[in-house]
Amino acid sequence: MKTRCGLVRGLLCGVGLCTGLSFAVQAAPPVFDRVPTDALIVVAAPSLDRVNKSMEFLKASIEAAAAMPSPADALKMGGIEKGLDTTKPFAIIGMADPADAAKKDAADDMDFDDDEPKNFVILVPTSDYKALLSNFGAEPGAAGSIDTVRVPDQDQDVYLKSIGDGYAAMSPTRDILEKFSGKAGNLKAFEAAMGKTCNAISDAADMVFYANIPAIKAQPGPTVSERLQSAMEMSPLGMMGGGGDMDGMGQSVDAFMDQAQAAVIGMKIDALGVSIDSAAQFKEGSDYAKTFSKPGDAGTLIKKLPKQDYLFAFAADLSDPQIKSTLRKWGEMNDADKGMPNMAGIQVDDVDGAAFEMGFSPAMLAPGAFFSGAVAYLKANPDAYLEKFQTAITELNGKTINGFQMATTFGPPKSNPVVNGAAVNAWAVKMTPDEDADDGGESAMMMQVLFGPAGGPSGLIAKADGGVIQTMSKNSTLLSAALDAAKGQNSLAADTLMGQVAEKLPTGRFIEGYLGAKTILEMAKIPLAQFVGEIDVEIPDTLPPVGLAAAGNGGAARATVYVPMIVIKTAGEMVKAMNRAGGDGDMDMDEGDHGGMHDAG
Repeated sequence: MKTRCGLVRGLLCGVGLCTGLSFAVQAAPPVFDRVPTDALIVVAAPSLDRVNKSMEFLKASIEAAAAMPSPADALKMGGIEKGLDTTKPFAIIGMADPADAAKKDAADDMDFDDDEPKNFVILVPTSDYKALLSNFGAEPGAAGSIDTVRVPDQDQDVYLKSIGDGYAAMSPTRDILEKFSGKAGNLKAFEAAMGKTCNAISDAADMVFYANIPAIKAQPGPTVSERLQSAMEMSPLGMMGGGGDMDGMGQSVDAFMDQAQAAVIGMKIDALGVSIDSAAQFKEGSDYAKTFSKPGDAGTLIKKLPKQDYLFAFAADLSDPQIKSTLRKWGEMNDADKGMPNMAGIQVDDVDGAAFEMGFSPAMLAPGAFFSGAVAYLKANPDAYLEKFQTAITELNGKTINGFQMATTFGPPKSNPVVNGAAVNAWAVKMTPDEDADDGGESAMMMQVLFGPAGGPSGLIAKADGGVIQTMSKNSTLLSAALDAAKGQNSLAADTLMGQVAEKLPTGRFIEGYLGAKTILEMAKIPLAQFVGEIDVEIPDTLPPVGLAAAGNGGAARATVYVPMIVIKTAGEMVKAMNRAGGDGDMDMDEGDHGGMHDAG
């Protein structure tokens, strides 16, 4: 039976829009105690009051959020105003439909669309079940019975029952609700499945999304990787023949589904920014559990890069042997049958860490100058790395790969063969496309735009403090700054804004990255001025970066994105300025003051 349910759909919409927008709590929502352990997915929050308050905070801070409905708004639109206990936790639970278990396409039915959500139960905290039913002009039936109500002004039925201890269960599907007991006593089972990292995210988050990976994997129908491949094939990119190596991606997805036992996404907001945390706990003894068994230290590596304006900067700690093993396998798989030397394997074998920075200056927009500020620090045995890098570059010479003829050089440059006392080698890979190929002319033009007369990537490489410095252009000034930074002189360690964002990221990071919000927005203003006119927004000098991180510990992988509030606000002002310049007043938003991090130094 298919049931239309605007009330449930509206509540899901309201909760979804404000996910993560309530104040931090000290424990995972105890409503998990009443969630069946075979639930496929769960969205839970500590209380409607907290979510509603944070929605008001967001609306006051970010003008674009003014149109977002809060859960209270969604419930009111559904006719629910009496009988709610807005101080207690609530949950939305996605269940498998037992009636569909034998169907090959049962997994399709689990996915609710905009019109027909089916297999969901909402745990509604209620102070008075009779008053809750009165919102619909209904009276409760016998104890334990299911009550059918009609949502005002909508041609739909919703089913409710009291499950005791201040909770009602509500669903658009009677069969699902009949089998749902809401019996307490399941919290410890969820905590055990989630593990330390996922529990930590749930403890700190304002709203949490939980996925029961083994239960999802066990559902009938196509696998997750098959669905992914089908979706990609139907996408515009897929129909044009793009989409990359779907086989490799499918193998990775299948491995994740085989080895993960739980996954969570936690979201929260405070006066300084918005944080999104996701994690997966892997089964003990699995390959991924071993890969993500220990914390890393990418922060030390990123501080080896020179302090400059940057589009992005990131670092990866590759010192753990298990991570090396996993990356080596990926590298061998990606390089197979492509005529390339195993560069990924060489780097993983001889590098204990890497940091890369894409520096920014207006000059980089000129043809051939895009990589003029790009520089990498590689923590490695410098002699071994240089030897293998030279071998790999040499082996490329004369090869034809994907329609490009390779011509390579390696050796001391004619000018500045020594920088800051370090011997320098210049390297270059000229890539000449086959002009007779269908896209030969376009490829040649792209090479010219990206690399200029060099016709391909080139740069400088030199031994540095504890490793190697490698640039993506023959920029000896950048190399000099990088060599100094590797010794701790004028490095990103002195970037106080980056340091403030780093404090918002999890500890034990083996990957750490930052998007230079100020330089990205400044760069965006240049082409936008040609299309819509001058963008009259002053980008604050103290605009902090967006932070990204990945950490592993205890067999769990964790990924975090942190966006400072002032970045969100400044980006919103850029949109308003574009509307003004383009004459689109419909999307204009009210002015507001900046708020958020400020440079401490």
